[in-house]
Amino acid sequence: MPNKLSAMRHIRADKRKRDRNVSMRSTTHTACKKAEQAIREGSSNAAELVNAAVGQLDKAAQRRAISRGRANRKKSALMRSLNQINVA
Repeated sequence: MPNKLSAMRHIRADKRKRDRNVSMRSTTHTACKKAEQAIREGSSNAAELVNAAVGQLDKAAQRRAISRGRANRKKSALMRSLNQINVA
């Protein structure tokens, strides 16, 4: 246990931040999984799901739940996969 009052407040704030980040990462992960599954199945709404996942990734990166580089890599991979099925 911390001895200082400010340290206790920091612990409470850190827990709130962690919960928010975990929730945002989970939402982002789910959106990416749905988009990847739609791409694999060749679904007609794959582009919509990819756009939703890209938006979630941007939002998570903006709020620093994930790093910008990780978001960019994931967006790039999703777009590459989507373009491959559109070309084929």
